[in-house]
Amino acid sequence: MKFLSLKVEDFRNFKFIDLEFEGLHQFFLGRNGQGKTNLLEALNFVSALRSFRTSDRRELVAIGRNRAQIRYVLDYEGKGLIEIACSLQPGASDIKVDGDPVLRLSEHLGRFPSVVISSDDIQLIRGAPAGRRRFLDLTLSSTDPVYFNCLRQYHRALRERNHLLREGEDDGLLRSFEKILTSCGIQVIQKRRSAVRSLNDEVIDFYSKLTDGGIEPRLEYSTEVWGDSESDFATLMRERKRRDQEIRATSVGPHRDDLIFQLGGREVQAFASEGEQRGLAIAIRLAQCKWWFECSGIKPVVLADDVLGELDPLCRARFWEALSPELQVFASGTSPPPSELGCNWNIFSIDNGRLSVS
Repeated sequence: MKFLSLKVEDFRNFKFIDLEFEGLHQFFLGRNGQGKTNLLEALNFVSALRSFRTSDRRELVAIGRNRAQIRYVLDYEGKGLIEIACSLQPGASDIKVDGDPVLRLSEHLGRFPSVVISSDDIQLIRGAPAGRRRFLDLTLSSTDPVYFNCLRQYHRALRERNHLLREGEDDGLLRSFEKILTSCGIQVIQKRRSAVRSLNDEVIDFYSKLTDGGIEPRLEYSTEVWGDSESDFATLMRERKRRDQEIRATSVGPHRDDLIFQLGGREVQAFASEGEQRGLAIAIRLAQCKWWFECSGIKPVVLADDVLGELDPLCRARFWEALSPELQVFASGTSPPPSELGCNWNIFSIDNGRLSVS
């Protein structure tokens, strides 16, 4: 997949821009705070119909305006051109693909994949478990409609059960939602486990390409539901029911699970250096790229947001070598990309929301 053009109106600090892209390598150049990340955000929006920076769509609409417009033209895996139009408002959005409205997110998710690589990715390592669960959920939901539907049903039943626990309702009402929790929840756990095993192999490969390869990483899915059957989950939920009633919340299930990272058998959060953590975070994103391509057959677009400036020159060079040469890449930075990268970059200079081609 390749972006051929991007047209933006009243999005963030951009009143109006109309860009065309040639080739595979585009670079947004400018000082901090000029709008480089905003452009990457606009490009990424079409992937999951949400921002990778905020859950509040009001932040996406320019100050004083009622809506933002984003239009894309894509070369879709050599199958022809696709035009996508997004109209964003604070409370809603309208999406059309070749003039046809997108009625359900499940129909759209994963069709136009892009992977953002940014300095914030280190929070995958350092941050709370919720961020790591979101990473797994987006990765899987974009390639597996069954997972997306199971996850949605699970969280709907979880909200209802937690509400009943807070209200002190009896066991009969609780059981009506526990069946959905266990049947959908065990599928979520099984699919996450399988995905982590696959991602682990790719992370090992990419981390060795980014570093000297002396220390091997490992990804593990951490859950209290150790069995693989619905009955295993149901048994654990029955054992926890008294505790759940005391704390008025569901204490076990995929909404409580985590993704554990290790280097050389030791937990990364506690023992790895900042450089090792950043290298591992990038390896995880590169593994995500490969995962999406292998699952869907669609080459994701890479959006690298000013992240390489934090790497040493050798690691930067290895990053570009590790990227598939077939992927379209949009990168941003405060200085031009090094000439030794050997890429034919199209450079767009950005100054206070205004663009020029260098």
